[in-house]
Amino acid sequence: MESSLRERPWPVDLSHFRLLNDEVGMIQYAPYGKPDLTWGYTTDDVARALVFICHASDVMEESEREALARKYVMFLNKMRARDGTWSNEMNRDGLVADPPSNRDHFGRAAWAASCYSVSNLCSERDWGHKILETGIQWAVDASSPRAKAYFLLGASEFLKVERDPRLLEGATKLADHLLRWYRAVQRADWKWFEESITYDNARLSESLAAFHEVSGDSTCLDVACESLEFLMSVQSVDDVFAPVGNKGWYRVGGRRALYDQQPVDAGATAEACNRVYRTTGERRYREWASIALSWYAGLNTKGIALYNNTTGGCYDGLMQEGVNLNQGAESILSYLLAVTSC
Repeated sequence: MESSLRERPWPVDLSHFRLLNDEVGMIQYAPYGKPDLTWGYTTDDVARALVFICHASDVMEESEREALARKYVMFLNKMRARDGTWSNEMNRDGLVADPPSNRDHFGRAAWAASCYSVSNLCSERDWGHKILETGIQWAVDASSPRAKAYFLLGASEFLKVERDPRLLEGATKLADHLLRWYRAVQRADWKWFEESITYDNARLSESLAAFHEVSGDSTCLDVACESLEFLMSVQSVDDVFAPVGNKGWYRVGGRRALYDQQPVDAGATAEACNRVYRTTGERRYREWASIALSWYAGLNTKGIALYNNTTGGCYDGLMQEGVNLNQGAESILSYLLAVTSC
């Protein structure tokens, strides 16, 4: 196992990931690298963690993956409402802290359930199938393009191994919604799905590429490639990868915010580029994935590493004054998901 870790092109140290895991789920925050239960847990983080361990067979022993999967599934079951919507927040006492909805965390949960159900960790595929079945109409009705994109990523993973006509029909609607948003907004100098570039952006492009894998829809792949190329162009400053900052984002016709840059955007970009590379074979996508991953290592606008080689954690953001010293679950999972997509 250790030799496989050393052979990876990017370092993988699971120490901090393990530190953030307790008997309930993944602790959301870790100021100065120390887990703090004050803010509890989220469906978002546990869903990301479940997707990660489904892809982590070469960096983690099977017994550990199985134990984590059981815990994450138990957590997600507690957060799921009977009607197919999900709550996102659980407090430190294990109590659900927000009403269920079909916002972004809902899509991530469905994606995670799908990845788990088609993996070798799961012996009951029907669990994920039921989650997708009860959630598909909520996804179609969702107002968030990211909720639709995450759900589409999950539906596409499931459809690779089981052709469900109703799920395929719903996934086709989700892809069509994203394409319609793109056509309504895109212009010569703005090839994007929305009038602003905000958070976890590359998932929109990636979801269309994933749907192409199961449908063969060439329009989906064309838009995935075109939008990803545009995203890379606006995430470059002086030839250095620089995700759009969350202090103002980037609205069409306006100025893009340089800081605070988020790890989740570097990771999502790397994953999307790797997926499109596997589909098209075009080397520029592999190179773009490497550029995005290099951001974690310090090839960024501050020349500061976000991935902490000492702790195995990842700082929460690149700011004007340096790094955000929290090393939370979202950040390290964004790195681990990207690395295992290579």
